[in-house]
Amino acid sequence: MNNRILMGIGFFLVTGALLVAGCGKISSGPLSPLINPAVAPFGAFDDGSLHGWAFDSSNPSNIESQFSQADLSITANPLFQGNGSLQIHVPSGGTTLILTSYSIGVTFAPIDLRDKTMSMWVYLKSGLVAAPNKVGAQLFLKDTSYYYANGSFVNLTQGQWAQVTYNVNAPSYQNNPPPNLASIYDVGLQLAGSGSSVFTSDGIVIADSFGY
Repeated sequence: MNNRILMGIGFFLVTGALLVAGCGKISSGPLSPLINPAVAPFGAFDDGSLHGWAFDSSNPSNIESQFSQADLSITANPLFQGNGSLQIHVPSGGTTLILTSYSIGVTFAPIDLRDKTMSMWVYLKSGLVAAPNKVGAQLFLKDTSYYYANGSFVNLTQGQWAQVTYNVNAPSYQNNPPPNLASIYDVGLQLAGSGSSVFTSDGIVIADSFGY
């Protein structure tokens, strides 16, 4: 595993060892006013395709066998817009992993994201943490050298859509040196409990309309 990736992948507890890296404080989100960037070719799911979105094996790391591509699917319940949304089934980790963070991402030929603001709509359908703990979502990116940066967390409220955004000129966390924004090959969505809140149950999160 590339150490530069591990510097920015959130925090999780594996067999009693706490690793903390780069998670921002969960905010009061969603943003106001909302933004409306163009949806990326891989950012809509109306044709029933995942468009390359997959579990990000760097977060959680070294327990990839507990997660699979089968945890991602297309759903029409609920829909943000169009005919389909991306459904993310997040396993709690059971007794072998106390899970506080989980990521998915998509890779592509390098693109220029300088001066862009990324956006994705996210819906907490069920599970993950027990009240009064919160679940947050943030967007992240990686360049072709695997340098990483992320935006701030936005709280998710069960049963509501929230817009999660990331102005690449104002990261909440980034590697040193920072990623080359002119050569980004991977973007993604991270889910995490507030503070050190663990995922106490399996959860379902819906995402749609990734754009920049």
